[in-house]
Amino acid sequence: MKLVPLHSIFDIQYGNQFDLYKLDSDDESEINFVSRSRRNLGVVAKVSRIDGIDPFPTGLITVTLGGTYLLSSFVQEQPFYTAQNIKVLTPKDKMSYNEKLFYCKVIEMNRFRYTSHGREANETLDGLMIPRNVPSI
Repeated sequence: MKLVPLHSIFDIQYGNQFDLYKLDSDDESEINFVSRSRRNLGVVAKVSRIDGIDPFPTGLITVTLGGTYLLSSFVQEQPFYTAQNIKVLTPKDKMSYNEKLFYCKVIEMNRFRYTSHGREANETLDGLMIPRNVPSI
């Protein structure tokens, strides 16, 4: 199985790096706020749209870069903004939902590389070596 750096499969960028307490909570909103939580796809609240800042679109992957649940990775099911220390992955090529889930799991399986050293993944996530092709099951 050929391994390639994560950045060869995904465009990778930092999330919005917003603080939830500075946003307007809105239970009726379609916009999720993704934090470093490992529960509920990382979603901790629904928030109002911020003038001039479009939320990230549905279907992208979020990855936590620090904290207790380092490298928690989720496919986001609604438009979203993010908290601090989260990267957003956009597939370079068309990718099915199941392929995205596969890559989420592969990313999470590398958590051991960081937790034993007490470091965060801010600098090294982009170069993480992962399988190029999703195995057929």
